[in-house]
Amino acid sequence: VRPSTRTRRAPCLDGTRTAQRQRQRANALTGLVMGVVGFAGVSAALQQCRNVRILNVACVGCSDADLLVSAITALAIGLEEVDVSGNHVGVPGFRALCGALGECEGVRSIGLSAMQASGAPMSALSELLQRCGRLRALHVHWNVYAFRGAEENGFVRAVRVHGALRALSVCKAGFRERVVSRLCLLPADPECELVRLYLCGATTAA
Repeated sequence: VRPSTRTRRAPCLDGTRTAQRQRQRANALTGLVMGVVGFAGVSAALQQCRNVRILNVACVGCSDADLLVSAITALAIGLEEVDVSGNHVGVPGFRALCGALGECEGVRSIGLSAMQASGAPMSALSELLQRCGRLRALHVHWNVYAFRGAEENGFVRAVRVHGALRALSVCKAGFRERVVSRLCLLPADPECELVRLYLCGATTAA
């Protein structure tokens, strides 16, 4: 009997396939408009989970920030990617979500875009960056932020000194020209890790 020449496939140690399946399941909620009542059930179920790494509930029609915060808080220890974009929670909800996301020490990607949070304080983003030291991508476009000189300076500084942030999207954010000009200089700054900067339509009148 000739010995088999077939080589056994090495076990997948990096968990890529498992991660892909988890990503697909997590993304199944994206764009599924369930409203506040529908998401309340989802939020309650998520609080029983402890192994979720990716939470993508973008555009599910949840305008109750407390429900989104509850889900994030319950999963904070393990979360690596969170996207709550497109849920119209307003300025108070935006601030609350920034606070909850700040508890996710291992998060690497955050989506907080199009939250109907016109006038949101940029200080909330600065604090988020300061608390999430492993964050590599921050998507906060389509929110028009409040104009306050000190807060604008603080945000630019927080991006500059962050030791891990690689991608920042602030399209249609209503920034003043001087802020955009300072952000444009960051990818060339040797002390800044930023390499991808999305600024389409980010500028408003000074």
